[in-house]
Amino acid sequence: MSTTPSDSSDLLLGILAYCNILVLIPLLVRPKSQFVRFHTNQGLLLLIAFIACLLVLLIPFVGIVIGPLGFLAIAGYAIFGIFGVCNNEMKPLPFLQKIHILK
Repeated sequence: MSTTPSDSSDLLLGILAYCNILVLIPLLVRPKSQFVRFHTNQGLLLLIAFIACLLVLLIPFVGIVIGPLGFLAIAGYAIFGIFGVCNNEMKPLPFLQKIHILK
């Protein structure tokens, strides 16, 4: 599935959606853009995963190994998502395509 953003600010907002807590800015600025909402949903999923990794770090011994691996995976997903924005695509992130926070 691919679509064209309405203007260049949609591209910037799409990229911003993958920058952790800044994910809320695109949702507030352009809530009706399908392109921005799609990438904001993906960014929210990554933010939830980031918070989960922070909580895993609190677990003794296990958190030291699993936490950093989770952070690397989240960074990889964010880069994958940013490439999708730059290519004007609405390509879902692997393993997360069926999870929708925003309707």
